[in-house]
Amino acid sequence: MKRVELRAGGQILVAEVPAPEAKPGHVLVQTAFSLVSPGTELGLIERKVGDASPFALGYSASGTVLESQAEGFSAGDAVACYGGPYTYHGSVLSVPRHLVRKVPAQVSLREAAFGGLGTVAVHSVRQARPEFGEVCLTVGLGVLGNLIAQVARAAGLHVLGTDAMPARLAMAETTGLRAVAADQAAIKEAILRMSEGHGADSVLVCAGGEAAPFLDQAIDAVRLRGRVVIVGNIPGQFQREPFFQKEAEILIARAGGPGRYDLAYERDGHDYPLGYVRWTEGRNLGEFLRLISAGLVRVEPLITHEFAVDDAASAYRVLREGNGAALGVLLRHGG
Repeated sequence: MKRVELRAGGQILVAEVPAPEAKPGHVLVQTAFSLVSPGTELGLIERKVGDASPFALGYSASGTVLESQAEGFSAGDAVACYGGPYTYHGSVLSVPRHLVRKVPAQVSLREAAFGGLGTVAVHSVRQARPEFGEVCLTVGLGVLGNLIAQVARAAGLHVLGTDAMPARLAMAETTGLRAVAADQAAIKEAILRMSEGHGADSVLVCAGGEAAPFLDQAIDAVRLRGRVVIVGNIPGQFQREPFFQKEAEILIARAGGPGRYDLAYERDGHDYPLGYVRWTEGRNLGEFLRLISAGLVRVEPLITHEFAVDDAASAYRVLREGNGAALGVLLRHGG
């Protein structure tokens, strides 16, 4: 089967590797589409440039069940899959049962390929502890930031997005979001109007790069004792005084939610009881698919490029060189 790998020097290679076998508690999936995660995957490429060991890229995919050794799944089921090292850009995947969910009939496999990033978006909004009617600012409107803003809107929040790239602002409007350019004065003015002068209840920082401008925008816009959630990969240094003056909370959103990186949950299939952990990463994945099915989140407009898996190198090239115009970049597996 084919698998997209990162090799030494940042080379993207489509390798022929043996297909995985079905394991107890796993679902064997024939991949239809996988989605490139710009922030995570481009960051990995930069960090692993000198690493000679092949590394399988990707963590968000969709496809059809070939064989199931997990309760609740049968051959022929359309499913969404999330989370490395089980989900990657590969023709066939063996995914533990808590990291796979059935795709509702109203959702296409192209849309379901967004499930991994959507799981991260759902958990990020939960980290902000939103309450109905609050004001939320999303800083950074790449594919993840756009999904976060849409999920926040679906949760009943008044949402404003901001980005420095005009293409992303235009895409936000296509998905029905309100957005302004990344000008600190314009952001603050818009947030004060939306919040009756109080400031945003929560700010989710989804951008990458140097921290200062993004955290400055966040603290300037957040209300007294508001919440700033860091989602993107930005350095953790910031000026203490502005946060001290507002006594704002700084929170981190880690991947898709409770269960991530826990081998007992992911690999071995031991679930967290719902009465104690309401939203695991698996349940977040299912909820994101439900939001698409209900029309509360739109991912189809975010698909800007689609490549056959054999042309995976072009997918990463367009993300690196696209000046923000490339958002949802799909790899197509098979016909």
